[in-house]
Amino acid sequence: MSLSAVPLGADFELHIFPDGSSAELFLERVTVRWPRCHEFGVAFTAIQSETLKRLIQVWGLFGSAVPFRVACRPSV
Repeated sequence: MSLSAVPLGADFELHIFPDGSSAELFLERVTVRWPRCHEFGVAFTAIQSETLKRLIQVWGLFGSAVPFRVACRPSV
């Protein structure tokens, strides 16, 4: 979710804070694949292998009800 609408195809840096922790997962680049009002889905277009392993581990711990806090900013 976002406070403002995001365009299809926009690239972002993505910072995920699982369960509100300060241990973030940093994804170098995600690309918006579907925008709908203030919600959007992304594809991970640049991710380090260690980050991917950790993301899969965190996702498995929480299942479908993932309490992530996410921060995005446009990629440069």
